[in-house]
Amino acid sequence: MNIDKEIKYWSTVLAIPKKQFNRPYVKKTSFSRINHKGGFGHGTCQARINDTLLAEKVFMSIKVISDRFNKSTGI
Repeated sequence: MNIDKEIKYWSTVLAIPKKQFNRPYVKKTSFSRINHKGGFGHGTCQARINDTLLAEKVFMSIKVISDRFNKSTGI
């Protein structure tokens, strides 16, 4: 995995400057069957919010999306 390339990808997708990214963690695996062909292939991005009001808006937005998804699927 090319770390610089992935940081650039997530920076673009999330519209966050690259300088705001911390050192990434790349899990080493011994499974040779794991590859990224045809898959997402950009890993997982974890976000940390240091603003209470913004965090509340983000959590409420996630709840709204979750509630709508659950309602449409009957869960």
